[in-house]
Amino acid sequence: MRVKSTSPLVILTMMMGGVWSGCGSEPGSPFRNEAPNTRISAAPPEMNDTSYAVNINWFGWDDDGFVSHYEIAWETPDNWSDPIFANDSLFTVAASGSCCVPPLPEHGITPPDSIYEQFHTFYVRSVDNDGEPDPIPAHRSFNAKTIAPCTEIDFGPQQGSFWSPNVKITWTGYDDDGLVEGFEYAFSSVREFVEDGYTDLGQVADYIAWIDTLTYRPLPAGEKGPNPWTFTTVDSVELLIPEDPGQFESIFAVRSIDNAGAEERVLDPHIGFRPPSSPPCQGNAGNVAVFRIRTSLAGPTIALRSNVAGSKRSGEAEDVREVFAGEGLQFSWTGRPGQSQAAVAGYSFAVDDTSEWTPFSLNDTEYPEQVDPEVEEFWFPETGDHAFFVRAIDFAGFVNVLAMKLKIFNGPTFCDAVSRYILVVLDTDADQLQQTLVLPTSYEAAERGLVEYLFEEYNYVLYESEGEIGPDVSLLNCASSVFWFMTSDIDAGDASVLNSYHVQPPNVLSSYVNADGNLFLCGVQPTNATRFFDDPTSSVPVEQNYPVIFSRTLTDTTFVPHWATTVLRIDRVEETVPSTLNATGEDAAKRLSRAVSHVEGFPDLEFDPLTWPQGPLERGCGLYDRGVIPMSDAQTLYTANEASGPPIALRKHVRPGVAGNVVYLGFHPYFFHRPQVRELIRAVLDDFGEVKTL
Repeated sequence: MRVKSTSPLVILTMMMGGVWSGCGSEPGSPFRNEAPNTRISAAPPEMNDTSYAVNINWFGWDDDGFVSHYEIAWETPDNWSDPIFANDSLFTVAASGSCCVPPLPEHGITPPDSIYEQFHTFYVRSVDNDGEPDPIPAHRSFNAKTIAPCTEIDFGPQQGSFWSPNVKITWTGYDDDGLVEGFEYAFSSVREFVEDGYTDLGQVADYIAWIDTLTYRPLPAGEKGPNPWTFTTVDSVELLIPEDPGQFESIFAVRSIDNAGAEERVLDPHIGFRPPSSPPCQGNAGNVAVFRIRTSLAGPTIALRSNVAGSKRSGEAEDVREVFAGEGLQFSWTGRPGQSQAAVAGYSFAVDDTSEWTPFSLNDTEYPEQVDPEVEEFWFPETGDHAFFVRAIDFAGFVNVLAMKLKIFNGPTFCDAVSRYILVVLDTDADQLQQTLVLPTSYEAAERGLVEYLFEEYNYVLYESEGEIGPDVSLLNCASSVFWFMTSDIDAGDASVLNSYHVQPPNVLSSYVNADGNLFLCGVQPTNATRFFDDPTSSVPVEQNYPVIFSRTLTDTTFVPHWATTVLRIDRVEETVPSTLNATGEDAAKRLSRAVSHVEGFPDLEFDPLTWPQGPLERGCGLYDRGVIPMSDAQTLYTANEASGPPIALRKHVRPGVAGNVVYLGFHPYFFHRPQVRELIRAVLDDFGEVKTL
């Protein structure tokens, strides 16, 4: 530590200290380090009003050393900042503690409900070269005030106007003494105003006062939904609003938030646009739009299709498609004239963010763009929520927008090995099969017992759909292998999730396998559940007659490529055999008495006569598919009754492990001898790289 005095007495004392116990302020020194001092040299006057942008200067000194740095704190001297080496700063402080206070003189004439204030105390302390801080920090208290921002709608429906279901609204935020850093907008309707218990007198002022303080979305029967106000940093939004059957008006409001945290307080109706020469927020532009939707003003009808997320059309209910990213996503779309009957003039799309549309073009009909026919391009989104938007404009100037909302999962390869499991799905609604005595009334319990026997010593999770509700995608996400048993007579009216995946796409199993999940699929005439081709221009999939040529969808652009071909690798299924109870002639000859293996390690399967009514007499069963023809990269696994018989099962083997392997049986193993079925399942488990864990 440096000592300024050079008197003989001080020098003598220093020498003695050096002899006694070392030098300076080290332990044992007779000289104690003096703490530094701090002063504020320029700042708002103590306890006075000031702007939220505060310029503060300070300085410090140390009588027995030098100031190393400064530290500051706000409100309480408890949480000090990291070292600061400057001695002044312009601070932007929050000024949103309370509203509607008198303005500062420099604010001029402002609306009485637009001034916010918030009290602050600033602390600063010096720290000397020994690391000792000033024990009595300098401080200054003041009241920061700011003018709340304001917002004007630049484009969108005006009060009392009619608009198409595709509503785009843009706005601009203004702040007289700062910067606009964000916005909040809310969309509601007079219908919700009434559901919230208010009487509709047709007064826009009533709607504005209501939505201004709304903190929940009113639902029927007095229920309350989430807060309708949404924060954003962009200055536009696109909404898809269906025409209200009761002709209730729609209500849209937006307000700005500035860099002092002040939120706009004034909501005014949007009844016009401000002339360029007028000052902001003093005209008719307003920030609340009240309008009606007319479907007749909509633009072209859009049909959007995806390789894994199914298809979607204009006018369909909003939903969220839960799929796996897998090998990537692709989209393509078409359009046809809407209510105006004007031809489509162009398309545009946006990914996640509707503030970044591509320019309109009739050639813009796919994403990602497929440039090289030899190399397919895919979109690989991060896990979580996403949306893909397509819009179309016609020559009358009407625009329509279609959104496909997505929730993306990664799949089992992204789960730790210890977190993976086998998922066994019993997709069973056996009412008709039980009424016709094909299955016993106790079948559901027997099926659970069969699963225990087949998967003994393996780590598996059992899910029972009852034919109605499929497993959550989150359950599939860490399933290294899925074993799906469909036990339903689809043609007789039994329900099946597998069937619903095809009647109401998307089919999550497709993207699950593309994400390297392994799939074993079998059932009672399973093709009856899957023989529906997705036509993007129609809300109803097209049911196919036998033979069902799945590979046709690879070349016929009328349809979305069917997963039976792209994933299961089935070229076609020639026919399905119904129940053969009491059958005669050719029908009796189609009874399945034996499944003959064509792959080493997979056993032949013999019909179990105790599983079928009159089984000991008929020596075979029906309810299976014949002529399951594989694509070139798959192989026949089983044929019916003899080695030269028609194929009834296939296998697509990539490699052992989590690799997108597939085994497809066109029959249900319930009707075969249990030990052989267990041997079959163990062969599939080996194929899929599963190991015993129990």
